[in-house]
Amino acid sequence: MSEDIFDGKSRLKRTTILKRLKKARLVSLRRTDLNRIATSFSKDRIEKDEFLEALMISIIESDSIPSPKVRRKSHGSSSGTDWTDEDEEERTLNIGDRVIISFGKRKGVRGELIRYQKIKDKWLVRLLSGREAGKQIAYPVHKFELMQKEVAASRSKPSTSSRPKIAPPRSKNPTSSRPKIPPSRSKTPTSSRPKIPPSRPKTRPPPRRKISKTDHFECVCKLGVAYRARYNDNSSRVKSPKGPQLGDVVKISQRRGDWICVEHEDMGRTFWLPTRLERFGVIFRELNSKEFDDWRKKEREAEERKRREEERERKRKAEERQRREEERERREERERKRRIEERKEKRNQSTTKATEWRCVYENGVAYRTNWGDLSSRVSTPKGPTHSSIVKSFARRGDWIRVKHNNSRSYWLPLRIDGIGTVFVDKSTPTKKRAVPRVTTKKADVKLNNLDDMKGWLLKNRPDDPEGLWKRRYFVCRKGYLMWDTNECVEPTKRQFLSGYSVRPMTGSSARPHTMCVWHPQNRVINLQAKNSDSLRVWMSAVGKHISIANSLQNSRPEWEENTSSCTLCDKSFGLFTRPHHCRNCGRCVCST
Repeated sequence: MSEDIFDGKSRLKRTTILKRLKKARLVSLRRTDLNRIATSFSKDRIEKDEFLEALMISIIESDSIPSPKVRRKSHGSSSGTDWTDEDEEERTLNIGDRVIISFGKRKGVRGELIRYQKIKDKWLVRLLSGREAGKQIAYPVHKFELMQKEVAASRSKPSTSSRPKIAPPRSKNPTSSRPKIPPSRSKTPTSSRPKIPPSRPKTRPPPRRKISKTDHFECVCKLGVAYRARYNDNSSRVKSPKGPQLGDVVKISQRRGDWICVEHEDMGRTFWLPTRLERFGVIFRELNSKEFDDWRKKEREAEERKRREEERERKRKAEERQRREEERERREERERKRRIEERKEKRNQSTTKATEWRCVYENGVAYRTNWGDLSSRVSTPKGPTHSSIVKSFARRGDWIRVKHNNSRSYWLPLRIDGIGTVFVDKSTPTKKRAVPRVTTKKADVKLNNLDDMKGWLLKNRPDDPEGLWKRRYFVCRKGYLMWDTNECVEPTKRQFLSGYSVRPMTGSSARPHTMCVWHPQNRVINLQAKNSDSLRVWMSAVGKHISIANSLQNSRPEWEENTSSCTLCDKSFGLFTRPHHCRNCGRCVCST
């Protein structure tokens, strides 16, 4: 009893001892005496040796002083607290004894003892009569009694039997009903208290039976198998997550016949899998110890390989992060230096005399962000065009520093190899040109002094099936006749006038103030002006541009073969940089 109370400890609290005494199964001692012993200590924690010493002293004192008579309760109870001094024989309950329920709604129902539940201090009884016959119910010992037949059998059996001897019911004359003591027991003095039954040895729970040899199964089905939500139900397939495929190994937690229960690693749920199906045959094969060791070795190698890959990826990301940080620091350092330089230039701008430059390149030039780098041009804002004036506040070699309206400064080249001079001082006379122009053979035609002819005309083509005269905006420029529906945009349709001629249209069917621009092997264009004066001016302008086109056609240079880069700025051609041929020199250049 002391072992059950102290549970291997040397001392306990007084409250803990009192709680465990209430649950203790007492046989020869009264619970009130034990509570009195426990409460007699003044300190809160009670040592095991002190408690046993006080308990032995109490037992010795109780044996020397005759204890008072205790009346037995009317119902047959087997509890240790209800035993009296008259019960001189040992009373124990064994498995298989027949009892009668004496409490509750099943009062009077017969039963049989199956086993004793030590933790609950109850007997498991299988009912033998009534409507609940065969049912197993746990009862404490004070809620049932031994049957009379069992009691009579215990009296008739010799003393060597393991069945307990129950005293007969007490009569009015206690001396006559008291049983005689057997001779074998009369030699030794009997105690007034019943004997303490031997304590049951502590039994360890049986070891868990292993499900299989290795608890691992390999999928041998080529198509794989889907998880099942219920046991032995092929219709309970789940779509997500996907089941094991060919060669996958799963660890099982339960096995019932041809079904195994596995736990999904990511979801934490358990699913069922069939090891065999009638249609497909064997689906899962159990691994033996050698196969399991090989599989485990491969798994470890895969985990190690994955760990190394993750380590390499982590190092790569760290290096990439460090590289970005260094690049950001370098960019910030360049930006800081640029700001310092701009502040210095801004301070010196008031003392430095600004120089004005005029662009002499016909196509204009784009702004550059870096000094001495022709490839650092920007698309917006647009650079200076022909004859535009710019002010520079700094110069470095053949490059000048200018400021745009957006308060940002850019670089411009004064000279480009292959093109020549791009900017000249404003004070330089305009007779000097940066790029030589090709002059025509005829002396009466000068391209630089010829103004464009613009205006609205009615246009008609003889091959037009509708024969309608449409109002269009016409422009004569550099040997081209161009037209469009809107005067605010650059004309989209053009015709090179080389080989063309112009003449007025006459005849009864001709419309007034019309002229015909025709080619013997090309299209014919009919134009109608507002009046005769406008017709005369247009015919003169078209005739001049026809002469310009013929001279340009005769003086066109031979185009050189396509190259991989621009012959002027050495920029490589690609998807966005297309090659072009200059009409003046025939060289292969870019759009710059």
